[in-house]
Amino acid sequence: MSDTASPDRSRVRIVLCDRRTHIINSIKTALNREGFERVDLARTLPELRSQVMSGLPDLIVADVDVAEEGGGDTLELIRRMRNGEEGPNPFIVVVVTSWRHEATVVKRAVNAGVDDVLLSPISPGQLLGRIEIMIKDRKPFIVTSDYIGPERRKDPKRKSEIPNFVPPNTLKMKIERKSVLPEEVSALVEETLTEVNVERLRRIGIQISFLVGLIDPALINGRMDDEIKGYIHRLKQTTIEAIRRLYGTEFEAVAVLCDSMLKVATRMDRAPEAISHEDKQLIVPLSLAITEAFNPGRDREALIGEIATAIGGYLEREAAKRAIANAAATT
Repeated sequence: MSDTASPDRSRVRIVLCDRRTHIINSIKTALNREGFERVDLARTLPELRSQVMSGLPDLIVADVDVAEEGGGDTLELIRRMRNGEEGPNPFIVVVVTSWRHEATVVKRAVNAGVDDVLLSPISPGQLLGRIEIMIKDRKPFIVTSDYIGPERRKDPKRKSEIPNFVPPNTLKMKIERKSVLPEEVSALVEETLTEVNVERLRRIGIQISFLVGLIDPALINGRMDDEIKGYIHRLKQTTIEAIRRLYGTEFEAVAVLCDSMLKVATRMDRAPEAISHEDKQLIVPLSLAITEAFNPGRDREALIGEIATAIGGYLEREAAKRAIANAAATT
């Protein structure tokens, strides 16, 4: 049974990040009035990164346009955090704000794995309402080959091969429980990270065959343009990530197959106009072997069918995009 008590907001750690000092100061004051006593301010991306690296925040509220010289901004930092590349806790609740209301900004925020997007100007009441949702009804997360974050399918009944999971939510834990021990949080995050890594490898295995399914017909037909070169480069980078993630997991033995794929993909990426007959012959069976190794117990025909369906859907979407672009260019 949970040790639920009356809500205690004083232990929750919130980070507000915005270059506009007057905005975050006013929001901090409003949060303090509502019992959120531990509110830290960050005005630059390095300051926000420092908070992420500490792993201490339970909630981050950050403007999307905070950036630094040489590249990088709020959304890139959040994407890297979700992927386990920044900080010890990829599951911190994140709400971003934006004065730019363009669909492209919202889409990029969603793809970074944020929990919610608020379009500025925002009121303290709006933010408090979203915090309440993050406590009571935070969306489950999914893991794909290139995304970790909330499940956003509009139709929850639509069948998906991608399982979801409940991410650790220290915001909820601190609000609803009398005590939350740091070692308990660390153990929960570590356990979830292990599950995420295994699922990520399964999805990467499918992504490798997906990319090869786009590349192989072009190799057969002698087509080598920038699009196919891009798929080859992504194949190399995806295989590198697989190798980086598999050590210490149940899939360590797959390293031999991944090393072979990396050699093939590297040769193809280095000289796409001069791919050897041997590499052309090897790429399909090698990719399928990797996919099956990362998805033990799954029926081979079902795997192949899932990949074929994904490729077909992708090609249809790309053809539709090109048709729209061509129509726009002729008007």
